[in-house]
Amino acid sequence: MNLALTQPLASEDIDLSSLLGFDGAEAVIEAWCTGAAPDPRETVWEWADRDGNVILPAISAAEAGAYDSSRTPYLREILSNLPP
Repeated sequence: MNLALTQPLASEDIDLSSLLGFDGAEAVIEAWCTGAAPDPRETVWEWADRDGNVILPAISAAEAGAYDSSRTPYLREILSNLPP
């Protein structure tokens, strides 16, 4: 097997019989390959809005709770120019 990776690894590229000799080995490799996939491209503010990734504490925020960029639309351009 050639281990020099020039492109993403897929489960079909791996000879499971030589690596793992148990039932379910294919599912393990498939899950690993899925988990190793790159995250979707999104801006910082899209990430911050999604699923409560940023929670503002009551002690230091006028509006505590999950961050919502619609409350500060002027920050979107700034956040869009930050690297992921």
